[in-house]
Amino acid sequence: MPSLLNPSLWLAGLLLLAGVFSTGVVTGTKWSEGRQAVENNHVAEAVDAATSVSAEAIGSLKIKNTTITNEVQHEVRTSTIYSDCKLTDRGLQLANQALDPGRTFSLGESKLPNKTDPPK
Repeated sequence: MPSLLNPSLWLAGLLLLAGVFSTGVVTGTKWSEGRQAVENNHVAEAVDAATSVSAEAIGSLKIKNTTITNEVQHEVRTSTIYSDCKLTDRGLQLANQALDPGRTFSLGESKLPNKTDPPK
């Protein structure tokens, strides 16, 4: 029976373990590469399917130009209330002058004029 303290047995055991380890690493690397190739094939198939479906959908679109000849509808407000007017004093003065160009307004007036007829 060989002795466990024999250096050649230890060397043979270490070489055997190194061989098993390197075989496992190579096998794992090849397995990982194969797995990646399968995933790449799935992605390529999905891209091809999406491209063909998109091409069919785009190809089926029909352009249609129409002219709308409906009557224009207007809404007329008879009593407009400016309750949320948040203008500066100068902006309010300019708005008042635009509504009633014949009259001058001072900066102290804080409300728009009550005017029911539209400007001319």
